[in-house]
This record gives sequence, structure tokens and C-alpha cells, in this order.
Amino acid sequence: MCSATTADFCWLTCSVRKTPPASADPSVCLSVTCRPVNTLTLTGQFSFAEVHSWVAFCLPEVPEKPPAGEGVTFYFQNTFLDTQLESTYRKGEGVFKSDNISTISILKDVLSKEATKKKINLNISYEINEVSVKHTLELIHPKLEYQLLLAKKVQLIDALKELQVHEGNTNFLIPEYRRILEEADHLQEEYKKQPAHLERLYGQWTFPEHLATFLSYWLFTGDHQRKAGQRGQARVASSHEPVTAGLLLTVFILSSSF
Repeated sequence: MCSATTADFCWLTCSVRKTPPASADPSVCLSVTCRPVNTLTLTGQFSFAEVHSWVAFCLPEVPEKPPAGEGVTFYFQNTFLDTQLESTYRKGEGVFKSDNISTISILKDVLSKEATKKKINLNISYEINEVSVKHTLELIHPKLEYQLLLAKKVQLIDALKELQVHEGNTNFLIPEYRRILEEADHLQEEYKKQPAHLERLYGQWTFPEHLATFLSYWLFTGDHQRKAGQRGQARVASSHEPVTAGLLLTVFILSSSF
């Protein structure tokens, strides 16, 4: 169902789901009410049908035809990170709010390109909340740690089994290693079921998910002078080797300076 052509945007659209408004479901906590929000506003000489077609191109589960009325609001939730997006638009105006600045950055680029295809000039403004950057990184951090720990445990299984055969028992192993052997089948099965998550978090990406999130703030606002931003970008610019856990965690640590 992914309608975009770029890898980053494909990840965004294929990983979100439409959720009901907060008024319809009290359990859904929208970014506009309880999260640090970034806002993108587009204005211009476009119709409701035109802006709806752009949104339908960007986001999944949006009906092909615009709904009845003068405007509409859709809510989306990223099923991987649990970040959220509120999309409100009508004739001449579109307002997009998200706690993930990467979502806002991608929408800005794609919607601008779609408008350009129609030769429609857009007035673009945005409000960036610095707190949202750390907020998103903190959502990613435990997922990264979990996946890296899972991979590390799986890598130890064969060696631990050899030791078990050689020694005849596992009494000499520390409790942590004994648990790995006891849970070996479960760990290996879980590892096989989550290759996409491991590739996403640990693969050889030029801009891995949360690294892109961190850099999006500096690229989006044009503030390249702050020391942490310069350090983070320098690491990426020189990094064509596999992205390591150290590099990814360094980005998370840099974000703590906000």
C-alpha cells in the first residue's frame, strides 16, 4: 500500500495506521494534547480535492475521493515507534502536527513536490519543538537496545552449546548464560521473526531511522552551527561503513544536550 518512491517515506507510510479522533476513543492520546508537537502549515491556491489527493499519496488508508464537507482531519499512529500525526486540511490550507520531526520533514518534501507537479505555489511555515527530538529518540532507544541484546544472545548460543557438550553440564556458567541456553529455541525463533526490525535498527544505512530523526531537526530548521549538530553530521558524512551500535547510541547521547 506504500505509494511513495523513497525508502524513508516508504517506511513512514507502511508503518502507520489510521486511528479514531480522541473524542471517539479516550484511550488514544493524540500528540496535540499530550506530546511535544511539530507543526507544518501549507497555504496556497489549491482546492480541497487537490490537497486531499496529495495526502492520499503520502499516507495509507486515506480514501481516494475526498470526504463530503469543506475539510477533514485524519489521525495516524506509527505502529513501530508509536509516534502520531494529525492531518487537517481544507481548500487553501493544510496543517500537519506530529511528535516526530522526521514525519513533518518527509511530509514537507513530498507535499511540496506534489504541488510543484501541479504548478501550484505553496506558502510553507513550521513550528519546531526541540523537545520532540529527544522524545522520539527516547522511543527508539529501548527498541534498539532490545534488538541488539537479542542479536547478541543469539550469537552466543552455538558457543554455549559447545561448552555444555564439552563440560557435560552448565553448572559452571553464570546464570545469564544458563538462561540463554534454556531460552535458546525461543530466542532463535524470535530473532527469525524480526529481521526487518534488526535491519532497520542495525543495518548498513546511511541515515538509520533515529539518526535521521536527530539530523532532521538541524536540516529542517537550518541551524547547523550548534556543536552537537556539527558533531552528529560529521559522523554521518564520514560513515559509509556499517552503522554500529556505538554510532547509533552516540547520536542518542548527543541529543541529551538539548
